[in-house]
Amino acid sequence: MSTRKKVVVVIVAILALAAATTVFVYSNNVKSSQSVRGHIVRAEHRDVTKTLRLIGKVRPRSTTEVKSPVSGQLLSFLFREGDRVDAGQPIAVIEPDQGQALLLGQARADLQLKLLALDSAQRDLDRARALAANGLIPNVDLERARNTYLSVRNTVDLARGQLTILERQTPQSTVGNRTFHLVAPVSGVLLAPSISAGETIVAGTNTLAGGGTVVTKLADMSAFYVRVEISEIDILNLTVGIPAIIRPAATNRPIRGHLAHIGTEGTTVQNVTSYRGDVELDEPVALLPEMSADVDLIVAERKSVVAVPTAAVVRTAAGEAFVRDADTSRLVPVKTGLEGDDFTEIISGVTAGQTVEIVPVSSPSTTETPR
Repeated sequence: MSTRKKVVVVIVAILALAAATTVFVYSNNVKSSQSVRGHIVRAEHRDVTKTLRLIGKVRPRSTTEVKSPVSGQLLSFLFREGDRVDAGQPIAVIEPDQGQALLLGQARADLQLKLLALDSAQRDLDRARALAANGLIPNVDLERARNTYLSVRNTVDLARGQLTILERQTPQSTVGNRTFHLVAPVSGVLLAPSISAGETIVAGTNTLAGGGTVVTKLADMSAFYVRVEISEIDILNLTVGIPAIIRPAATNRPIRGHLAHIGTEGTTVQNVTSYRGDVELDEPVALLPEMSADVDLIVAERKSVVAVPTAAVVRTAAGEAFVRDADTSRLVPVKTGLEGDDFTEIISGVTAGQTVEIVPVSSPSTTETPR
């Protein structure tokens, strides 16, 4: 065989091998492309919900601080934490500070002396008025008598106010008695005591500003709310009254509720600012204070709209939205509405009953240019 014929045979063999390789690769690519199929889903009417998930602590409807109207030493509690008591029921025994009763007696005596001085000043003023009316004393003397009366009256008012405070802090039942029974100001459940037996109590009342030892607290546990912290990023998207779903850790049962209050004073921790929110439970349920609870605030909701899983929506950098038709495998442009937690509302482009494909992210077909 000549050299020229040998060259022709080699070239033909090479071309045949290349053609066979091309057919093999093409066949494998077609099989691979056909084997990558996404999950087929159907567009259907459903509710689309967008929620904000938060974690909070259960709080009773209200708590009342219990303070003693007398100073002294706490001897004992008559109930345990968690017990329910009625308003007016004794809850603790206190040994009063008898020095306070002595101060009360001194204040009463001081007031009586000042009242006598006021009576004398009143008589002097009446006499000065009569004399001045007849021209027997100058007006300067009348003015001096009037100023004296007003000064004494001011001291009486001050002494009377001080006595009132002492009387509030020293009930008559403590005078001469070795023990005083502290009663519950309202009905409720006793929370953990703030002090222990043997500790000193400073008198105070809930109606007077400041002061006084908090002996314990009473909780109204007929209803509860969940205290949550809302990020500054989300706070402006929320309004009081929006519905919520609460799932206490103790039950993990969904309970209906609503956002009842949004605080206006933020708290910053590690450069992150949050605001207090209170979510009230709309259903009666047995809980305990400080239990953990998941809260889903329903930020937006669409009822009975055409929707597909959010994973089925393909978005471009330009903000366009497409879904892949399951029958043709082509990307179809759509107009979307609310993008919820799991589903996205479809306003146009896809109708109820139409099937679409959720293509895996790694699939080559996801890079197809929309037509």
